[in-house]
Amino acid sequence: MVTSRSWKRLKKYGIKEILLSKYLILPLVITIGSYFLISDLFSNPGMRNFVSSATGVSQSLIAVTLTGLAILVSFSDKKFLSFLRKNDTFEKLLAIFEYTVTLAIITSFYGVFLQSVSFEKWVFFIFFFLFIHLLASISALVSTILRFSETKAKYEGLKDFDEGNMSEEMKEDLDHIRDQISTENSSSSESVSDDEPELEKESL
Repeated sequence: MVTSRSWKRLKKYGIKEILLSKYLILPLVITIGSYFLISDLFSNPGMRNFVSSATGVSQSLIAVTLTGLAILVSFSDKKFLSFLRKNDTFEKLLAIFEYTVTLAIITSFYGVFLQSVSFEKWVFFIFFFLFIHLLASISALVSTILRFSETKAKYEGLKDFDEGNMSEEMKEDLDHIRDQISTENSSSSESVSDDEPELEKESL
């Protein structure tokens, strides 16, 4: 459910980044190109079959995305989540999941609606755009999760060091590595449009 906090997360993540993201622009270009170049290839029965199949896929992706978030959180201990919250990385990660789930819900409802009425070809291409954008966002989300896992692995590796037996120079190097991980996590979270996710923002 979209709440005021969801909007705050979205603003923090960057509405501009989403609008300029390749995961939004590329589906838009594909949709416009398809509409003007090959729209005659889409028959009415063909469009209805596409809407029916794509709606089913969109509904499945809602469950998959929510399950992915649950797994991600369950594998993260309190210290690691606290580490991510220091630079708002966790909030940005949640924004990506919320955006993707909301997009999947909108696509699903729109698809169900189209299956109940007759529609013009341009109406179908709006659905076509939403579905392609959803698939692109899912691919970005997967990339984000992989980066999240890499960050978690680095973090766990640092926890194994015994700082009590380290020289001051080694401790400084260790602090530098920690700062690096934090910076990477933060900057990656600010890039869905550039090749994000986040934690580079891939998502959207």
